[in-house]
Amino acid sequence: MTKRQKQVLIVMAMVDLLVVVGLGAYALAHRGLSPGTSAARETPLPRLSPCVAFLLESAERAGWTARVSESDTTVLYEVTMAASQAAFATEADSQAGSQADAVWSVLDSLSPEYADVCGRWETVVLNVIVANGAGSSGAVTAELQAVALARWLQGTLSDSELAAQTRYRSAVTALPQVLSR
Repeated sequence: MTKRQKQVLIVMAMVDLLVVVGLGAYALAHRGLSPGTSAARETPLPRLSPCVAFLLESAERAGWTARVSESDTTVLYEVTMAASQAAFATEADSQAGSQADAVWSVLDSLSPEYADVCGRWETVVLNVIVANGAGSSGAVTAELQAVALARWLQGTLSDSELAAQTRYRSAVTALPQVLSR
């Protein structure tokens, strides 16, 4: 081996060593990150407001799914439950009463701490969707004044007084039946 070849091998070994050390340093600096992410691009998840967390936990305890959104003056609380959980009737004449029972079930699942946690809104819009396994579903929307709801939860407002201050809308949908012979 000539002197020139030895010098080239020494230079290549040093470059190889620098590359290995550089890759090792990069790997140590970025360990624990999934492929395609970097520490600079990580976006923290938004924190839930205490009211949103409170309402979602109330629905979860009852075995329902829920979505919550907030605006300046209103909180929208949408709960989906199975027909068996709401005692949802299939007869049209008792369906409205059953939907109202679903609203009261959701209200009963809230605790008196609601006023402390969600007290800044003026209006609570409660949308309860009751899904029937046969393909039909019913939805009832109740618009409540937040102060009245808080007073009812604390026991200073009766059921009838709360009901009188609440505006209701309901809807029933059914999937088309396929006729067969």
